[in-house]
Amino acid sequence: SVPPIIRNGPEWFANLGVANSAGSKIFSVSGHVQRPGNYEVNLGTPFAELLEMAGGVRTGHKLKAVIPGGSSVPVLPAATIMQCAMDYDSLAQAGSALGAGSVIVMDDTTCMVEALERISYFYFVESCGQCTPCRALGDAAAWPAQSFLKHYRHEFEAMISGCEAA
Repeated sequence: SVPPIIRNGPEWFANLGVANSAGSKIFSVSGHVQRPGNYEVNLGTPFAELLEMAGGVRTGHKLKAVIPGGSSVPVLPAATIMQCAMDYDSLAQAGSALGAGSVIVMDDTTCMVEALERISYFYFVESCGQCTPCRALGDAAAWPAQSFLKHYRHEFEAMISGCEAA
């Protein structure tokens, strides 16, 4: 962002976004979309527009959930994220965070129990605790588990019931 800010001025950059979320941001959209990739949009852009840029959800499937800012931020159900803008305040009000802008899109084939298991295992194996970002996770380390249980408790209960029946 620095070269265009120097060329056009800080006011120009601030006017690209919305209140409390100035400028633009590059979002890395991955998961169950037609065109995964990096998309630069102004902060405050509706999530629906970002999803459209990425080609939408895979053909024949419906949006189930989105992790809007990377695996350490809370997951949001489809109905919630589709009403959100991609900025700090909007995502905070919805119960998540902008984070690094690493958007993980999950469609109706996603088992939320398995998704949380993969995320939890990643943090168990990958975080050696030597760099500041991981040491500063603190309560953020629990956000994925809390949000998955909040929004998808029924899937966890069904998994537990299935295990007991076996």
